[in-house]
Amino acid sequence: MTTGDNPGDDYPPRLSVAEKASLCCTLLASATSTLLVHGTKGIFRGRKGAKHYSVHLAHALVRTLNDTLTTRQYQYLLPPTYQTYEAYAKRKKFQPETVRLPRYGGMGHWLGSKTAKNVLFSAKGGGFALSANDLYFDFCWDLIQSLHAAGHDLSVFFVSYTLTPHAIYPTQLKQCVEALRYILREAGFSPENVFLGGDSAGANVALAVLLHVSHHPHPEIIADEADDSKDQDARLDLSLSASGDNDSYYLGGIFCLGPWVDFNFDRPSEKTNRFKDCLSKKSEQAWAREYVNGRNPDGWNEPAVAPAEWWKGVRVREFLILAGSDEILLSGIGEFAEKVQSMFPRLTFFIGQDEGHVSPIVDRGLFGKKQRARIQTAQVLKTWFAERLLSRRSAEAGS
Repeated sequence: MTTGDNPGDDYPPRLSVAEKASLCCTLLASATSTLLVHGTKGIFRGRKGAKHYSVHLAHALVRTLNDTLTTRQYQYLLPPTYQTYEAYAKRKKFQPETVRLPRYGGMGHWLGSKTAKNVLFSAKGGGFALSANDLYFDFCWDLIQSLHAAGHDLSVFFVSYTLTPHAIYPTQLKQCVEALRYILREAGFSPENVFLGGDSAGANVALAVLLHVSHHPHPEIIADEADDSKDQDARLDLSLSASGDNDSYYLGGIFCLGPWVDFNFDRPSEKTNRFKDCLSKKSEQAWAREYVNGRNPDGWNEPAVAPAEWWKGVRVREFLILAGSDEILLSGIGEFAEKVQSMFPRLTFFIGQDEGHVSPIVDRGLFGKKQRARIQTAQVLKTWFAERLLSRRSAEAGS
């Protein structure tokens, strides 16, 4: 099996000379058509396009590439996550540390000090098909530095699961559950100091992990645990719900940035935002098909499908859902937030105005420092995190 998104026999893919020539032509045609069509029409876009012209053009180019390139071509162009992480560490002058998770083949990459009291389990997006680029690590690094400046310590365990089509659901969920097991049992973090988080597809699997460790373990992981029953070190049983109402068995919180909660794209926000967002219905449908590979929807691969009752008493203290007003997934995210909040009142749902899908990550490279500071969802996330950590510190001081 390909480990994480490590090189294997079929990853990264090797293209023939003819395939490389075809890819170059595709990239050139995509860039040219975007500049000619959207560059011209964008001048007269009005409310149908993104607020900022640079964002409008960039999102149009990403949509075109997503709709045109195959997963194989994309994976040829984008280096594996671990390579990007190592290059990022070199640039930021810190010692990279990658953890290989042996049971299912995932990996985790540390950012920040492992001795920090709090840790963020961060699952990346990318439709389960694309590796992480620098923008993901910049996002995590910025969060760490922001909280440090406010007097809080946080490290990030950046989870790298096997990309589709080299592995399909529920492999990615199994790898993420194993990553959380590592954080709790081997790295030794207390549950209340552990936060789950993810963007897009990463938020999808983070929500599935939360369900698994609460009241609804995934049956295939349960079956694997039965096979491992004689080897306690290999077991992935992380059922926090088995501990009753013990306060120490709640995770600190979960945040979901532009969560991909279901695969239904026939909603009002798709029609309203199709020329604003970086996502398109076509590419999302293709990535969803690769992920589930013919399996029926369930509460773990499409969290919005889970009954409302599943979210009652989930083992987390606070819940934050962030979305952009200009993203095609907005309608589904809003419906999901309403469902969860009906059973879990400590949920905050915030919509960033004039923001597309996962704007704090996707649009980082388009804005200068001052403009990035105006990305509303990023600021809400930092404030939410700081408040959670301050509340935890106050509770410990009073005990």
